[in-house]
Amino acid sequence: MVHRLNKDVVTICSTLNPGQTRENQRRSAAARVQTEREETSVARKRNQNNLDKDEERQRKTRYTIGQMTVVKSQNDLVSSQLRLYQENKDSFISIMGEEKYHETIMSLLKKLPDPDVLRTIQTEETGNRRSETGVPSSDDDE
Repeated sequence: MVHRLNKDVVTICSTLNPGQTRENQRRSAAARVQTEREETSVARKRNQNNLDKDEERQRKTRYTIGQMTVVKSQNDLVSSQLRLYQENKDSFISIMGEEKYHETIMSLLKKLPDPDVLRTIQTEETGNRRSETGVPSSDDDE
């Protein structure tokens, strides 16, 4: 047992002012944790906004590439049909007539997409470069 008058007991601690109470320590720790959480929340929102912009840009790129792929497949289909009609022109004209041949060719040509739409799709994605469909942008025409 230690007595208060024992020479081995140091009295320095008893002369110091009392420290924080547990309640004060808990409040200050809670306030510190709250500010840290607010800072990380702001940083997370900032990063999320950047990620959202990147994700939106990627989504637009994928959509544009999808549109261009559909247009390219339509062009390939129509061009192969036109090639077949051209190769078998004499047979088709002898069976169906020249007027029917021209109507069929015109209906196939109408299935091709509008070049202005292609330019719009292409310039949204690739700028001044040529698209996969081979249609030059408006800058390449000059």
